[in-house]
Amino acid sequence: MPMSALTERSYRQRIVFLLLHLVSVGLATLWLLQDAPAQGAAPIRAGLLTACLWLYFFRICFTTLYLLRRAMPWKEVFGVSAWVFLIHATFAVLGAANPAEADGWVWAGALLYLVGSDLNTGSEWLRHRWKRREENKGRLYTGGLFRYSMHINYFGDLALFAGMCLIAGQWLTGWVPLAMAIMFIGVHIPSMDRYLEAKYGAEFRAYAARTKKLIPFLY
Repeated sequence: MPMSALTERSYRQRIVFLLLHLVSVGLATLWLLQDAPAQGAAPIRAGLLTACLWLYFFRICFTTLYLLRRAMPWKEVFGVSAWVFLIHATFAVLGAANPAEADGWVWAGALLYLVGSDLNTGSEWLRHRWKRREENKGRLYTGGLFRYSMHINYFGDLALFAGMCLIAGQWLTGWVPLAMAIMFIGVHIPSMDRYLEAKYGAEFRAYAARTKKLIPFLY
């Protein structure tokens, strides 16, 4: 592939972003696996949080290197990396400080995390495959899980981090999905909707009129 093409797809930015993410999840792992036992945290709780952080990292790798087709500016690299570091630190520090034994809420959180992960990456993967077909180029994807929510991938993120809150068993971790919901509803969704309407016009307006914006069957 010509160097110009590599530059256009911002591979350097993507690699730096993933390396920063790797450092972040590595530090969180050390905290959870070393400091959690010292503070009396339940091993199952610490282990599940560690697994969640690593699964999230591998999903981000797949999305960044394969699914994401647009350029990634340096501002996004460092801004999102700082946000990710803050999330990792929250779950690592607070999760390691909870001495309560794992209960039903922990396993419910693990299930919610897996469902949210599938809603996010699974829906993006199906859209990616649909978009690659020649007959679908230039068309708006409204199938799969996107028929129930215009931004089902965002809803998946809310679900998976809510699941991690249940695993951590600390109410202070709730700021993560709450802050995400505020950003999605107030910033990302309006911006994405403007882009989609400008690109697809009447097709998008018809889709928006019959489909919930974020939470299936509710909003």
